[in-house]
Amino acid sequence: MNNIVVVYKFSLNQGISTEQFIKASKKIDALIVDMSGFLYRSVTQIDADNWLTIAYWESQSALDKSQYIVENLDFTAFMGMINVETISKIVADVHTSVMPEMKAA
Repeated sequence: MNNIVVVYKFSLNQGISTEQFIKASKKIDALIVDMSGFLYRSVTQIDADNWLTIAYWESQSALDKSQYIVENLDFTAFMGMINVETISKIVADVHTSVMPEMKAA
């Protein structure tokens, strides 16, 4: 079974500062860090207007089980900062990956 990566690309709503968005994003981190099957999440600013969130999950099942997060008020506030018309989403199977802690001794 392959891990799953979920990538969102989006822009923020007018008037939302980087600091406000990062603060809200850290609340999302706190919500998902202990979820079963969660592996990793990063938030990346591409340029002044565009952002990426990238999250890795152990399986599609783990990702599916995480969807209850949309009912959380912190998630609602986070999404309220994003221009929903700019959201694009990719969900894909991970076939290979490497991290320094994975290299052979």
